[in-house]
Amino acid sequence: PLFDNFRLLSSKPLVPGSKVVAQQNGLWGIVKVDGELGEWLIEPIYEYISYPNTIAACYKDKKWGILNTTTNETF
Repeated sequence: PLFDNFRLLSSKPLVPGSKVVAQQNGLWGIVKVDGELGEWLIEPIYEYISYPNTIAACYKDKKWGILNTTTNETF
């Protein structure tokens, strides 16, 4: 996917398989680093996503939630 912006919140180097919070059309998702254009693991539908470990804080439609980045479930 092409993206407008991205956030690295870790000092660790990016390697294939790393997760990066990326922005497209003003909304945030999570991209898997693959050395090329990347693959959306979480589509860019959120107004905010925190650093993506196994879980991440997310914000959408004036509500905060917890996003499980492994299963794509929100709580």
